[in-house]
Amino acid sequence: MKVTSGRTFMTLTETERAFFMSGIAAWMGRWILPNQITKEEFEKAVSALYEAMPDSLSTVIDESGAARIPLRTRMKDIEDPVIDIATDVRTSGVLVNDQSKVGSLRFATSHSWSTFLQGL
Repeated sequence: MKVTSGRTFMTLTETERAFFMSGIAAWMGRWILPNQITKEEFEKAVSALYEAMPDSLSTVIDESGAARIPLRTRMKDIEDPVIDIATDVRTSGVLVNDQSKVGSLRFATSHSWSTFLQGL
């Protein structure tokens, strides 16, 4: 975890990020969304996924070979963990700002939520 300007930022593991990206794609499919999701819907999906995420997902051995502490434990002192998680997923995943609709995100060029899910 890093603290910058009084705000704490943390990085998800690759396993955790993949869980959230797959979940976002499934959320978009469930609601039959085009290749576009509003930031409000995105945060709602991240919140639902955070609540449903099993602790065992975070304890998978990470890339360095070290066991990780569960995400909820790492986020327990964060006022709004959903915002930090959503920021990590948005900036590290394949979602980009959608220039065709203010306040929306989309899967990057040549991807859509359906092709993302097909690739799993």
